[in-house]
Amino acid sequence: LDDVCIHRRMRLSCGHVEGACVVCPYHGWKFTADGHGTSPGTPRMHGEAVSFDVREAFGIVWVKAAGIDAEFP
Repeated sequence: LDDVCIHRRMRLSCGHVEGACVVCPYHGWKFTADGHGTSPGTPRMHGEAVSFDVREAFGIVWVKAAGIDAEFP
């Protein structure tokens, strides 16, 4: 995920992991690995954070924008 909460732009790296989600430390929004976010105070409110596809190969971590057709080496 990009290191920015879509709600109030807080750094997600300051948050914590809860189950399979990253939790924003500011208002508690939860984000899955594919970027789907939900609000704890308004459960019907949803948003999408920027996410990336990642692969480790040949001793290198390869990153690309999620959903791009380009293949990893």
